[in-house]
Amino acid sequence: TNGFQTWTRRVVAQAPNGHQAVAVDSVSMDVRNFVDAAHVANLTFTGDEDTLVNMNLTAGIEVKDGDQLSIVYLRDVRNGVITVDGQDRGRGNVSLSAQDLRGDVSFVPDPDFHTEPGQPLRFREEVVVSDARGNTRVTRAFANINVLSAADAAHLTRVVHVGFEDQQIPFNVTDGVSVDAADTIFSITYSNVADGDLYLNNGTLLGRGTVTLREADIEQSVYFQPDHNVF
Repeated sequence: TNGFQTWTRRVVAQAPNGHQAVAVDSVSMDVRNFVDAAHVANLTFTGDEDTLVNMNLTAGIEVKDGDQLSIVYLRDVRNGVITVDGQDRGRGNVSLSAQDLRGDVSFVPDPDFHTEPGQPLRFREEVVVSDARGNTRVTRAFANINVLSAADAAHLTRVVHVGFEDQQIPFNVTDGVSVDAADTIFSITYSNVADGDLYLNNGTLLGRGTVTLREADIEQSVYFQPDHNVF
């Protein structure tokens, strides 16, 4: 409890013959507020590769007894930058004022960066609170960031496969297709296949119209068998 209180002090003095004398005065007790350490929880934030990860840091900070949140330091920021309302605040050691924390604090990962499962980025968090007299206290915790892997769109180059009437036209379905090193081709779909059928190289009929090849099929070559006398 903070406040000022006064006690009554009564002192009894006694002589050798038993005579007593009483003196009374008052004693004051001034209990002054001193800044309490904030309660700060370790928080984990999750987002996708190549997109910003929102960091609501104040969700894990509880300030007590009328003290004020003064500043938050993030240490060891790497593999991306901290932004406040879209403005780059850098990496390494980043300071965020109470005003900053009322805005949109986010982590923007470097292009194509993602964390491995169970291995988040861990930034040290130092939360500084202050009281009306300017006293401060620091509480430490961790902010963990999970950046989930996300596939990038394949890069496509238009190709033309040439063959002759009534003959199989073999081709590689990955011609003109490239994906980033960390990604694989999950499927390839052809629409509007007409006047003939697609086959796997082993003779399996894939058909016409809309044809989807899965990963195992993509590893094989295919061919188009035009209908008779179609050219």
